[in-house]
Amino acid sequence: MATLVCAIGVLGLFYLDRDKSVQTSKALWIPVIWLWINGSRPVSMWLGMTPASNSASNLLQGSPIDRAILASLMALGLIALIPRRGRITHLLKESWPILLYFCFCLVSVLWSDFPRVAFRRWTKGIGDLVMVLIVVTDTRPNAALERLISRVGFLFMPASVLLIKYYRDLGTYHARSYAGNCGVSTDKNILGVTVFVLSVGAFWLVLRLLRDSSQPNRARHFLAQGTLLAFGVSLLVMAHSATSAACFVLGAGLMLAAGWSVIGRRPAAVHALVFAVLLTGILTLFLGGYPHVVHAMGRQTNLHGRTKIWHTLIPLATNPLVGAGYESFWLGPRLETMWIAFPGDYLTEAHNGYLETYLNLGWVGVVLIALILIHGYRHAVCTFRTDPTYGSLLLAYVLTAAVYSITEAGFRMLDPVWIFLLLAVVAASDASGLGGEAQGDQISGSPVKFDVALLTGGQDRPYAFGVATAMAAQGVCMEIIGNDLVDSPEFHTTPKLKFLNLGGIQQSEASFPTKLLQLCSYYARLIRYVTFAKPKLLHILWNNKFESFDRTLLMLYYKLSGKKVALTAHNVNGDKRDSSDSPVKHLTLKIQYRLVDHIFVHTDEMKSELREDFGVRAQAITVIPFGINNAARHTDLTPAEAKRRLSIGDDERTILFFGRIVPYKGLEYLLSAFQELLAKDPTYRLIIAGEPMKGCEKYCKQIRQTANGTDIRDRIVGKFEFVPDEHTELYFKAADALVLPYKSVSQSGVLFLAYRFGTPVIAADVGSFRQDIIAGRTGFLHRRGDPADLARVIEVYFGSDLYKGLDQRRQEIKNLMQARHSWDLVGKLTRDVYEGLLQK
Repeated sequence: MATLVCAIGVLGLFYLDRDKSVQTSKALWIPVIWLWINGSRPVSMWLGMTPASNSASNLLQGSPIDRAILASLMALGLIALIPRRGRITHLLKESWPILLYFCFCLVSVLWSDFPRVAFRRWTKGIGDLVMVLIVVTDTRPNAALERLISRVGFLFMPASVLLIKYYRDLGTYHARSYAGNCGVSTDKNILGVTVFVLSVGAFWLVLRLLRDSSQPNRARHFLAQGTLLAFGVSLLVMAHSATSAACFVLGAGLMLAAGWSVIGRRPAAVHALVFAVLLTGILTLFLGGYPHVVHAMGRQTNLHGRTKIWHTLIPLATNPLVGAGYESFWLGPRLETMWIAFPGDYLTEAHNGYLETYLNLGWVGVVLIALILIHGYRHAVCTFRTDPTYGSLLLAYVLTAAVYSITEAGFRMLDPVWIFLLLAVVAASDASGLGGEAQGDQISGSPVKFDVALLTGGQDRPYAFGVATAMAAQGVCMEIIGNDLVDSPEFHTTPKLKFLNLGGIQQSEASFPTKLLQLCSYYARLIRYVTFAKPKLLHILWNNKFESFDRTLLMLYYKLSGKKVALTAHNVNGDKRDSSDSPVKHLTLKIQYRLVDHIFVHTDEMKSELREDFGVRAQAITVIPFGINNAARHTDLTPAEAKRRLSIGDDERTILFFGRIVPYKGLEYLLSAFQELLAKDPTYRLIIAGEPMKGCEKYCKQIRQTANGTDIRDRIVGKFEFVPDEHTELYFKAADALVLPYKSVSQSGVLFLAYRFGTPVIAADVGSFRQDIIAGRTGFLHRRGDPADLARVIEVYFGSDLYKGLDQRRQEIKNLMQARHSWDLVGKLTRDVYEGLLQK
């Protein structure tokens, strides 16, 4: 009767949890059966074909029936994965620590005492990875994970309760003087770990149902998953497996904490939460609380003899560097030594995953396991940014696997905690995998999803910010490569954006050897990133420090890596503008322009220059507006208050020069014009805010000498240093006009920074200024290289209606330029190019 009730109950759970609206692959039953078998007992044991006594020879030979069944499942899994091979290649690249680990495991077979046995076990280990890939590469991976947990749990847990309660000879076991509940498994530890990983998943499913009231058929799904969770908690109590119970509490607590408003989608908060858990454990250990905690968990302070086992095992390690070979330590003489030392226990594991790895694979193996855990943790936290509920599940599996393996061998083949660790790491490594589906990120009007890497060159944060946020709004997943100078809080909170600080912290006062080492390290990390990067399209905003290398060898490597490359040419030939061009520099620039797949420019003149001087095809060039700076802080600071902060009077006519001080910007012309203006009207004030550029020391010295002249010194506010973004607003709001007396330029970001604050611009008639400045409405133009004409135009401006109605005109300038240079327009044009490149 109990069996009949159990069977009806199991069918009822499957019926309650049905969902015909979501279709998953039939191949999902393969990992379900794999977990049923490895979480319970070998098929040979269910059939009564297991040898009656334990012996070393039985471990060597294994069971032909079990081997055949697992091999059949693995073969079916491989067949199911054949149509998904492209996706698998991508996933394995993303999960490179796992790939590296299994490759080393295969190589370790060579020095194993029992190479045939080690190789057979390695193939079983690959079977775990095959099952994981079946789940993650499903067309609906999120639903596949849900069904994997449910299908395994709906049968495993009720059947275990049935055997423990009504079939005691099957549901319990005896080990020396100890009797325990094992359910459908072979001992309490196997039962505990299987229940723990399934219960963590069930807890996740229950949380999702509680937090999302819009899910269809929510009530019956909640009843099914709630029942599964109740079974799990009951079995953890019955199993008396303290490690598994503690790990379930840790995983469930982590997922609950992830839902706190203080955590939100902030990775820093997740790091703080994990650190708090680790710190609590460390303080408990060193402040004398360890015995109380261990006894409260039902353990002895020696962890039921585990510490004695560990002390005995360590001297038996054959090779500290590379170990005894994959799954080879517990064979032959070493096994017999341990059985003699611990009679009746028939030990086949170290009861510590890290020690177990050390014995089989040495320190190399331990380092590889650490890499897998770190990789999984980092990517789980990244997933947490966009989907906290799903990211917390992956984080729970990674952290609980690390904790579980302190007292159990959790990193072994066929172990449920190892399988779910692999699943978490692979899924977290894939930004468009399970987490992507869980988010449901469907951008209206943007059916095609793809990933792009934005290479910033570690500079120009405002433009990188504008591009990244604009593309995220267009549904493009973007990985931003830069350093701390480019980093922005929005890169860590905006869905679809991921910031990778490959350049590290930039220290201007560091020594030359330190800077060189940091730069070389950055290039190494960049090359490695490109090798394994998920994005197939690289968008270069600026080259790095070694421009000739970037233009040639690095560009060639990008292409050989199979990447599509787009380039934003802010200046078609910056060296020519700076009067530092040479045949070699021109050649390297031409090579880059020929190697890239597409080039973005900001004006038709720049497009013509690319075609005429570098022979670039017209079809490979797209003209996009220069977006209005939306990165600089814009508060309610008024122009009058800004002037007061700089000790400038309300009635003083204030002009601004802003940006790096370099010869091509013609600051000397402005100083000459300013002297001429002061001779007529002493109410003029000049603000110079910018950092002298390295390599231009002689020019900057001349500028300082002129600015410090007795006739104009008191009328100049000089800030000859880098101006951080948070201070930019002060200078532009204090200014009545920005002056750009440039000698030569294609376009200028400073112009659009001025427009962000509604500041009129007086500029030389060069580059794109004639198209970007509307005379009388947003500013005025003067003849290039003519200080007298510049002085005349400044006087014209201060006598114009634009200046007289400046308080109202500021908003008009902002609205006008926002319409012509919006990032929304830039994003749409750029996305169209991305799609075209990736569809080729």
